[in-house]
Amino acid sequence: MKSHANDAARPVIEARALGKRVAIGAESIRILDGIDLAVDDNATVSISGSSGSGKTTLLALLAGLDTPTAGEVSLLGRPLAGLDEDARAALRRARVGFVFQSFHLLPNLTAEENVALALEVDTGQTDIDERVAAALDRVGLSARRRHLPSQLSGGEQQRVALARAMVVRPAVLFADEPTGNLDHATREHVASLLFDLRAEHDCTLVLVTHDRELADRCDCRYHLEGGRLVS
Repeated sequence: MKSHANDAARPVIEARALGKRVAIGAESIRILDGIDLAVDDNATVSISGSSGSGKTTLLALLAGLDTPTAGEVSLLGRPLAGLDEDARAALRRARVGFVFQSFHLLPNLTAEENVALALEVDTGQTDIDERVAAALDRVGLSARRRHLPSQLSGGEQQRVALARAMVVRPAVLFADEPTGNLDHATREHVASLLFDLRAEHDCTLVLVTHDRELADRCDCRYHLEGGRLVS
């Protein structure tokens, strides 16, 4: 468990009048419009909506992976508009974890190497081997640590991705359809593991999902309709 005392006085994620448009030829397409959202420390938040509703776009804006065309986002007390890409990347690297539907594991690296990569970008880390071993053990993959992603099942790959996200001890965990590529039985196992790890690490979770059962596990549930967020 770790303290987020410095973040407790204000939301760890805050969006104000957030909007996103993209140009397709001569046409400007509105994806998000007037999004207001405040996420408290240690909260669990789900964002649902139909395919193409902008869920992944919103997640990317909240994480600083994309930039809005209107409004502003603060992440862990830092207004993202005031940070260049290097500074946003440094903030994410130090305090943010990600889990994606398609796992995003590097195919030429073993499970332990994929997890270690999250720590190796920080040259100040001295306990990488121990933390990687502990993370893989926690998700039940110690015996598979030297396997490549192609040698792992979909559920095992997602558990490697969970280990990689949590090994950095994040203050915020973003998850984009984390069970979307899994069968029902595996989906239940990975979902339970996701929420157990979040509780153990005492971090904020923001996830987008089509899965109603997964969304219902969260304290706060939102739905995207017509580019706007409704509770």
